[in-house]
Amino acid sequence: MTTELATIDPGAPLQHASALRSVIESKEASGYRRVLNHAWPGDLDPQRRDHQTQRLIEQAQIAIATSERPDAILKCCFASVIDTLHVAASLNLSVQKSLGEAYFVPFAGVLTLMVGYRGFIKLLVNTGYVTQVASVLVYEGEPFAYRRDEHGPHWEHSPDLRLQGQADKVVGCYAVGYTRGGPPLFEVMNADELGKVKACSASVRKGIAGPYTAWPTEMMRKAPIRRLQKYIPKTADNQAYELLAKAAEHDNQLYDLRGYEQAQKAFMDARATEKSLAWAKRADSPAGKVVAKALPISSPDAQPPADLKNQRFPDDPPEPGSDG
Repeated sequence: MTTELATIDPGAPLQHASALRSVIESKEASGYRRVLNHAWPGDLDPQRRDHQTQRLIEQAQIAIATSERPDAILKCCFASVIDTLHVAASLNLSVQKSLGEAYFVPFAGVLTLMVGYRGFIKLLVNTGYVTQVASVLVYEGEPFAYRRDEHGPHWEHSPDLRLQGQADKVVGCYAVGYTRGGPPLFEVMNADELGKVKACSASVRKGIAGPYTAWPTEMMRKAPIRRLQKYIPKTADNQAYELLAKAAEHDNQLYDLRGYEQAQKAFMDARATEKSLAWAKRADSPAGKVVAKALPISSPDAQPPADLKNQRFPDDPPEPGSDG
């Protein structure tokens, strides 16, 4: 029981991928499970929501254990792991590696979610404006020509299979969104534009391992796909469009170091609450020494996150002793 309570401490490191499921399913962390259940978009019944949360947790355990940087993820504080799962659920994206929709990215004790290019493809197609999306890298020496006229975009490209996967030989990338009956959406970026996007990455600027280290070609393929968003008509009642916009906004945070600094301070503030300290005290948690080594805080106005564990929802049953 002691180990379980220690992992519930929001500032404590996850420590073990196998602990994720047992902790979230524990009585002490039932509030976190409810929050994840309510994060899924759409009109789903409670049983379906709980089933999707269960599947997300199982996928997360496997993704962490098979990650390129499992040790870095296990050092991330528990609160950021919950926050990351919440983002995945709210965007309705899988963290299963084989699908490539979203990935776990650790940074200075904070875990975050990176939407993959396949995740953006899924969100674009879900809007109903495009039927399918393709993103293609252009390598050195490959014939490529592009023009646009009143009938839409036109392009010619002859890929050289011998160059596939060689990130250092990429000279450009283009994305195509095929619409229903109209001209396709088309966005092309040259090597300089791709380089500018890469240079904005927090991990690249810090010179540490990150998405561009693990998945360089996938990150380049994602850049023009993201730009296709601007061609999707916005409608107030289109939930799929809102999810797409939310994913793009979340993805932008990966390029801002202040976001990690603010998140780390927020999780530390959450850990300072009376209830959190009670968890740590009961479990004799060693988390303080680990989290104290986190990235220095430069933003004095960061706000702690909402107390998700005690958050109430309209369809929650009344608490014992309440008036309903």
